[in-house]
Amino acid sequence: MKIEKIVVKKYKGIENFELDFSTNTESILSKNYNLSLLIGENGTFKTTFFQLILEAFTDKSFEKNMNDVDYTIDYSLNGKNYTYYSSNNNQNIKVKCYSFSYGLIDKLKLNTSVRTNYSNKYIRDVSNEMLEQFLTRNDVQTIRVFEKLGVKKNQLFFELRQTPYPKIKDGTNDEKLNDVLESIKNELSREMQHYYFKNLDRRSRSKESNVLKDVKALYSTLYFFCKKSELNINTPKIGYKKKYCLLSTQFVKENSTLLEKFTRLSKFISYDTIVKEIWCEKNKYLLPITDMSSGELSFILRMEELIHKVEDHSIILIDEPEIHLHPRWISEYISLLDELFKGKKCHFIIATHSPLLVANVEPENLIGLKQTRDGNLQQKQIDFKSFGADVDRILNEVFYAEPNESRIVQQYIKETRKKLYKENSRKEGVERYHRMGDSGEKFQLFNEFYKIIKEYSKK
Repeated sequence: MKIEKIVVKKYKGIENFELDFSTNTESILSKNYNLSLLIGENGTFKTTFFQLILEAFTDKSFEKNMNDVDYTIDYSLNGKNYTYYSSNNNQNIKVKCYSFSYGLIDKLKLNTSVRTNYSNKYIRDVSNEMLEQFLTRNDVQTIRVFEKLGVKKNQLFFELRQTPYPKIKDGTNDEKLNDVLESIKNELSREMQHYYFKNLDRRSRSKESNVLKDVKALYSTLYFFCKKSELNINTPKIGYKKKYCLLSTQFVKENSTLLEKFTRLSKFISYDTIVKEIWCEKNKYLLPITDMSSGELSFILRMEELIHKVEDHSIILIDEPEIHLHPRWISEYISLLDELFKGKKCHFIIATHSPLLVANVEPENLIGLKQTRDGNLQQKQIDFKSFGADVDRILNEVFYAEPNESRIVQQYIKETRKKLYKENSRKEGVERYHRMGDSGEKFQLFNEFYKIIKEYSKK
């Protein structure tokens, strides 16, 4: 999947403009997905283009008067070319589009209490999605995310609720579910059958309730075996042994047959009521993910959301992924996308102000936007070799920002130069010079006052 070109005659302040994606936008790391980074100052309509794409490929609407829009989107899918017309409401579009925004605007839409409740529910939902990935042996992507934080697979634990109840997914066919349940029951071990039938009383229930009760009984079996798992790990007394935890690798290894059954069952049921918390072992301490730093938790939740939602041949819109993330994780963001989604054949479009992200792509992956002096929007060609480039060079060549154009920094350099010139203040000038971090400006001062700096540095 790849968007080739967007031609806008009229849409929310954009008029008579073409946004061209047609250059080679394959990732330098992988040829199995397309990657575009939208670069531009605030006010260059990056978010507006995201809204336009979402309107075209989802049922979302950001423009109240849809008669006041006119645009087309050229895109390719499975080797065929298509065009979306905003004027045609009866188009059969087979492309999934997902948007992930980490900017301030989305957060301001929620008041504090709602935002807190949403966060707790979101963490709980993600935790249960992760358990489903482990139970269905689809956990490779999740493991890679935690490894980035220094947590290995055998250091992940699930704390289970004392009364886990499953939910049957909407649209489930009862007959098909019953067939799967019967198959699972027939293949359960004797110990599991005993525990299963102890929780099942068919005489007092109708056929409809049997389906749900059967599923609950199987969940009880799963919970029973999770509860039996012993944690052979020396940790301080923080009460975690009183919690019902599942050591993921040990459970998967010892109960592979059961997990195969739950893989089949997962088509019909949701795992969203079984996990209470996820714990990580760090330096022999068990830490719930809710107690992790805001940056670590943000990193986990963002990547898990992508893992759970992204489908093959889809469009992925990501707005400012660098927000709240440590520079090291920002630097590894593109490579992690490559590891997690290189076989999905998606088109990732990322709006960013981060030179660390730009340093991980080639200029063909960059789409520059700028406003001319008369207020018109313009797509700019970026010829600078960005891949592996120095951050200062990227700031200058791609973002057109001098690394040290801060007024405070420039004033500091100006005062330092004055003190180095005056004989009675050179010692203080050299001290100020040594406080500066490595930069082009510091190197320039060194060349200009080499003898003075060398002389006073010895004293």
